[in-house]
Amino acid sequence: MIELESPLEKPLTKSGVPAKKAAEGLRQIRDWRMWLRENIGYARTELGLKDIDAECLAYLIIGRRASLEPSQAKVYRELSSNSTIVMTYDRLKDSFGRNLVLSGEVDG
Repeated sequence: MIELESPLEKPLTKSGVPAKKAAEGLRQIRDWRMWLRENIGYARTELGLKDIDAECLAYLIIGRRASLEPSQAKVYRELSSNSTIVMTYDRLKDSFGRNLVLSGEVDG
């Protein structure tokens, strides 16, 4: 799953909580996971997503690296989990050709 938010949106507020669009993106991923748990047969047969399951990797791509305060690095890293990766558009761009997107590494 891939949830795209604007590269102009900041992932975190100044106080270090997920900004509105980041929270919305994470909520949409959670909602898709709930939908998949209840409709996995439909997703696999009718939508042709044969190998999907509710625990598949999900990516939230939002903002730019420069919008992150150095003091927020730890909080930002905690937005990612085992099955959800939060990254900036810079990381996505940097990862082309290096296969980092699929490895689950966290922005630095």
